[in-house]
This record gives sequence, structure tokens and C-alpha cells, in this order.
Amino acid sequence: MGQPLLLEAEGVEDAACRLVLKIERSYLAIQGPPGSGKSTVGAEMVVDLVNEGWRVGVTANSHKVIGELLAKVAEAADERGVRVRTGQRSNDEPTFGGAIHLENNDAARDSLAPGSVDVLGGTTGCGPGRT
Repeated sequence: MGQPLLLEAEGVEDAACRLVLKIERSYLAIQGPPGSGKSTVGAEMVVDLVNEGWRVGVTANSHKVIGELLAKVAEAADERGVRVRTGQRSNDEPTFGGAIHLENNDAARDSLAPGSVDVLGGTTGCGPGRT
């Protein structure tokens, strides 16, 4: 505690990928302006976590944004030879075609229990009566 997060001569992207593997019982929020690399770094981080045996949840304000991140995760996983199974909780078809469609919160929860998905994406507005 009290030490810098960024090591000497380390880029922000490398630091984020290093630090995410040390998270215990917590989460990491990524924010920044358009074009700053959030999705690219986020996808690499997700693949790192899945490769270490973690299950990862991703959320955003829209299904489209989640779908775009899931597509980048799939691309990064393919490039690195890591198997990543994705699910997307939405009332309509997933915005990432490679995701398992999880129509309701029970299906999303159940997909995590047996380990049928490694990465689960969903907005906060997926409850009853929401889209």
C-alpha cells in the first residue's frame, strides 16, 4: 500500500494488464475518452484473466458497447490461442454474434454456475420490463 501503481518505464496499458491479475474480491473500472484504447486494453485484460481461470463480467451503458468489447475479446483470444466462451444478457439477440444469448437474469446466473461461459456481458438495465 502506498506504492505507485505504475512501475518505472512501464506504460499505462502494461500496468493495467499487470494489475488486473492481482485483484482480489474487487473490480476494475476503465474509463477514458473515445479512441484512448479502453476496449483494446480491456480485451487483453479479459483474455489474461480467462487464461488464469477467472470468470469475467463486463458492463456498459449499452448492449452495443458490450458487443463491441466482446468482439475485441474474441479477436484477442484467437490471436493468443486462448479459448474464451462469451455470453451476453439481453432481451434481444446479442450484439456480438459469437456470444451465447442469455434472455433473462436467471439464464445469466445459471451460465456462470456450471462454467459454461467465461465472460458475461450485460447492462444494468436488463431487469424485468427493461431492455
